[in-house]
Amino acid sequence: MKDADQDPRRFRGYPALSTWMSSHDDFLMVRKFDRLGTRVIFLMQHKIARLEEELQAEDIKCTAEQGDNGTIDGDPSPRRQEIMEEVLWRLEHYRESRCDEVRMDKFVSCVTIVLGLMMLVAPLWLLQYVYAIKPDPVARLKIITWFLVGFPMTFGMVALARPLEVLTATAAYGVLLMVYMQLQSPITSGCGQ
Repeated sequence: MKDADQDPRRFRGYPALSTWMSSHDDFLMVRKFDRLGTRVIFLMQHKIARLEEELQAEDIKCTAEQGDNGTIDGDPSPRRQEIMEEVLWRLEHYRESRCDEVRMDKFVSCVTIVLGLMMLVAPLWLLQYVYAIKPDPVARLKIITWFLVGFPMTFGMVALARPLEVLTATAAYGVLLMVYMQLQSPITSGCGQ
């Protein structure tokens, strides 16, 4: 027990870490293994391609020996049935892994579009509402400031952009909001009025 007092991490270890990390979604940080996952997909493709070649060779062999490739039930080649069973299993796993990626890409695209539209439309409506109640430029600047603070955070989460790209997009977004604010301002002639 003396060792536990000197190095408590060693005795609590992964069970304690797992408990803590699973206690809240924000704590759960795990590697995605993107490169490794891609290599596994390449391996799956390779094995399926080899099975396809083996199946074609078995088809040619059966045609030459028996002249029969037209049946699934009662196939004269037990090896062809074994290959087909393995292809079925491997293709199922391959397509499942690919479908998960496609679904996630579609989900991220939808979230990006919705957030982008909200970041464009919401401040326009708020600016118009504030102007209709009381044309106070300070209140409108506060709205623009809050959206300018939120924009790089939102953009940075959904887009894999470098800091300079985030800053450039934020500046363009700020210009858009300021132009809209100026469009709401009454036009004065400046001729001594």
